[in-house]
Amino acid sequence: MFESLVSQVAGRFGLSDEKTKQLLGMLIGLVFNEQRGGPAGFLNLFREKGLGDVVASWLGNGDNLPINGSQISNVLGADIINSFGNKLGLPGAAVSDASAALLPTAISTLARDGNLDVSAWDRAKGWFGGLIDGVDNTVDGARAAAVGAAGAVGAGAAAAANAVTRDRDTTVRTAPAAAPVKSSGGMWKWLLPLLALLAAFLIFRSCSNQPASTEAAPEAPAAEAAATDANAAATDAANAAGDAAAGAADAAAAAAKAAEEKARAALGALTADSSVADYKAALDLVPIQFDTAKATIKAESNAILDEAANTIKKMKAGTKVEIQGYTDSDGDDAANMKLSQDRADSVKAALVQRGVSADMLSTKGFGETNPIASNDTAEGKAQNRRIAYDVK
Repeated sequence: MFESLVSQVAGRFGLSDEKTKQLLGMLIGLVFNEQRGGPAGFLNLFREKGLGDVVASWLGNGDNLPINGSQISNVLGADIINSFGNKLGLPGAAVSDASAALLPTAISTLARDGNLDVSAWDRAKGWFGGLIDGVDNTVDGARAAAVGAAGAVGAGAAAAANAVTRDRDTTVRTAPAAAPVKSSGGMWKWLLPLLALLAAFLIFRSCSNQPASTEAAPEAPAAEAAATDANAAATDAANAAGDAAAGAADAAAAAAKAAEEKARAALGALTADSSVADYKAALDLVPIQFDTAKATIKAESNAILDEAANTIKKMKAGTKVEIQGYTDSDGDDAANMKLSQDRADSVKAALVQRGVSADMLSTKGFGETNPIASNDTAEGKAQNRRIAYDVK
């Protein structure tokens, strides 16, 4: 169902097919999570952020209007994005950017005649296997509770009908019992109509008296209790995910801060008499963050780039600095080579903007070659996605 979409997005953002499929499963599960309002509630989140025309294009038959990672984060919230990232071992930016690429096509695929309803859940969940069992239970549990409540009402109505029928049968059987008496004396000539009127009254009272309300009532609290338990469980799970995401975000922030402090210490120790090897070693420590699968430098790297630029401007006249870009092994080789070159060019542009002479800077992209760590782990891949320097 989503094979082509998963493969395309995985290659575009340098992710594995398995993690991309897991992320798509989480998103689809979020769409159909009845505790959050189901498909209607999910799409309304986008409409409330002024993206109604975008959602309409996903549900329609024309081309899907695109959405970016920042908009996804704004709509879904940082807690959900970080929670997904924590489960997948991915940074929040990677989750939001990949989600922006997955959602339009996924929703367009599941929509029918301009609508996205819970019936689409049954078409989607089989493709994901066990990836979204937790959300599957939430949706199917809510659906079962609704069916159970409807069944309770139906059972009550049936009981009421049976009760009325029993009352009617008794009344009808009682009336003929008086019939033989009417031929035995004159007083029955006027009593018979009175008995008929009484029988009619009893039938009317039986129809008006609704035992269904008393028989069905005990079922309602049970359904409400089940719904309350489901809400409590969902809240507990969300809180736990939020705590885990907060912990992961704190750990990532602490690691980034430690890396910057280490780079600042190395840059600050350099002098005009430092060797080119010392300059290279210090510059190689500078952590520069990019948008996922893009050459756009994140704002978080502006401060450390200021210090790197000041350091390069201290170098002796005639010094040449080659800015080198590297990627991990995920994705297409040619695409990785281009991305690494584009990122090196972005760093050069940022340094020139900060007063470094363009004549002393050059760039070169190396793609996924020359890894400094294993590409078999997320941590190793993160180390291989880097900017390095050659100082001469």
